[in-house]
Amino acid sequence: MLGNDTMMPILASSVSGVRMRTASQVRPLVRPIPHRGADAASGRGIARAMGQNALLAFPPQAFEEEVVARRFFGRRQIILNRPAGIQHVLIDNPGNYRRTAATMRMLRPLLGKGLLLSEGEDWKYQRRTVAPALAPRTIPLLARHIAQVTGTLIAELAASGECTFDLLTEMQFLALEIAGRSMFSVAMDRYGAEMRDLIIRYAEQLGRPTLFDLLLPLPIPTPRDLARRRVRRRWVDLIGRIVAERRPICSTSYRRPVIRKRVRAFRASGCWIRSRP
Repeated sequence: MLGNDTMMPILASSVSGVRMRTASQVRPLVRPIPHRGADAASGRGIARAMGQNALLAFPPQAFEEEVVARRFFGRRQIILNRPAGIQHVLIDNPGNYRRTAATMRMLRPLLGKGLLLSEGEDWKYQRRTVAPALAPRTIPLLARHIAQVTGTLIAELAASGECTFDLLTEMQFLALEIAGRSMFSVAMDRYGAEMRDLIIRYAEQLGRPTLFDLLLPLPIPTPRDLARRRVRRRWVDLIGRIVAERRPICSTSYRRPVIRKRVRAFRASGCWIRSRP
């Protein structure tokens, strides 16, 4: 066991140096919670479970059967595991279904009105816009970013000796570094810590639904919606700073087809700096 004064090197995926943290600063490992969902949980019990651990909100049958139906505050809730049913909802007939108000409340502050939350013609337009940036011919470019960043992290971990690492933190920084280089062509050593902290704090607090989030219609704001709007402003400001750093380079390279596709795809994602609510 490490004492409170023990120093643990936590390495970023960039080459900006080694960050040191004490063991007390590293989040403790939380073991998986065994499933104890009731066969006929009340609506309030389901809502409480969703605010703590989303897996506990599912009944045991949802992990074994393809289709499970239950009541949730007077509404019929259907849980689908059957591939044909999922295809029917998401691909064959998406216009007949919509995301719940709680889903929109939790995801919209960080995802905006981008591809994941848009619907109908707006979704089709964004999908066509983003498609060139995700075409098969771009995979080698993305793979090169992933290999370079991962190789750097592996080398730093190997050179550190027999130290103990918080691998969850390492993987989070690695993912942010890959995303920053592939989407913005910017190293995330300057923004990675701030972005990770914002995402984690949001996921642990405001990203979890309350009873009001589940019951109130989307046009009626809940108490947490007000706090989510503040997070949204911070998020858009952070993305705006990243874009501002990259903009001088993009302005000189915009004539290149790949750069044009990336800029159009980013604008369509809903996170463009001008999309501030």
